[in-house]
Amino acid sequence: MADEPAISIHTKETMTAPPSPEPAPPAPVPGPVGAIRRSASWFYWIAGLSLINVLTMASGSGYSMVLGTGISQITQRLAQTYWETGAAAPALALYTFTLLFIASFVFFGRKASQPMVWPFIAGMVLYGIDSIVFIFSADYVGIGFHAFVLYMLYRGLAALLRLNRTQAATGVSSPE
Repeated sequence: MADEPAISIHTKETMTAPPSPEPAPPAPVPGPVGAIRRSASWFYWIAGLSLINVLTMASGSGYSMVLGTGISQITQRLAQTYWETGAAAPALALYTFTLLFIASFVFFGRKASQPMVWPFIAGMVLYGIDSIVFIFSADYVGIGFHAFVLYMLYRGLAALLRLNRTQAATGVSSPE
């Protein structure tokens, strides 16, 4: 009898399905390519915050954030003024310009993530020009936010330039 296998009886209370494995979150891309992509994602933040500004201003709430772009805030206010006076054509042109201006940051983010140097430079120049609006209005929070974002973009550009130098020296292409 000692050689007989033990029989276990399972009841409804003791039978449970094995825990299903939870999907792992996507792993961040390591190394310089990951740093470049994280930095390039700031272009999406610029566009997103600016679009929120445009939508809240268009809703008539009178609310705007300093975290968006100054140029879009100016063109938005001009468009609203034209719209209120019945000049629809200039208002629509300004709204279109504002949306294209915001979309350019999405474009720069996409291209900079590939990674490419020119979108970092072009986007930083455009965002730097945009910071002039906050400088002239003495909006220190807006100036500080622009300076911070420009620094974060610079870090991505610097990582990309280092990667390019390393690849040129070793003849190795970028890991994707």
